[in-house]
Amino acid sequence: MDQPGVEVRPIIGLAGDHEVNEVFLDDVTAPLDNLVGEEGQGWTIAKFLLENERGGACHAPKLLSDLAKLRKAAENQPDGRGGSMADDVLYMTRLAHVELEAQALEMTELRVLAEMAKGLPPGPQTSLSKMVASTLRQQVDGLAVQLYGHTGLALETQRPLYGNESPAPLYDKEAQLAAPRYLNSRAWTIFGGTNEIQRTIIAKTVLGL
Repeated sequence: MDQPGVEVRPIIGLAGDHEVNEVFLDDVTAPLDNLVGEEGQGWTIAKFLLENERGGACHAPKLLSDLAKLRKAAENQPDGRGGSMADDVLYMTRLAHVELEAQALEMTELRVLAEMAKGLPPGPQTSLSKMVASTLRQQVDGLAVQLYGHTGLALETQRPLYGNESPAPLYDKEAQLAAPRYLNSRAWTIFGGTNEIQRTIIAKTVLGL
């Protein structure tokens, strides 16, 4: 990254935070000391890294944990009609649907991990996990914004979110994190390969189309 010709430009996200970058390579020549593998294997190595990035970690446990928090918070969050959001049939139905999708994702991720435990590479099926996980991440964060309403509109831009110097929450911690998480998760369907790229990989290498 320190070689001449390598330029890193920060990308400021919708939430006003800096998490991702764009990298430009201008006539960069890598010295032999920096060679990984053999010459000409770059794309093979890159694909291996991407497969592990997309499927080497499990997203379902975090998604399910966040959904459980929303389900509990709904019991005390007013619905504006004299009841709680836990009484809102449409909201709770949507939450349950996302929860079922996250449970199905967990089964897929466990199958991938079982294959990796045997010494096998994660394979192109990790594109399926990544695509589903990124879509569900956005849906979970959308449910949080819907749950907290106007109390979730405060925008905390500091990283890590809710550090020691963060302002006091207007309502509570989870409500104050709703908006920045929602805006930040817009990038999930872009980084690591867009969902459109994942669909192409799935069609070609998993389904053989």
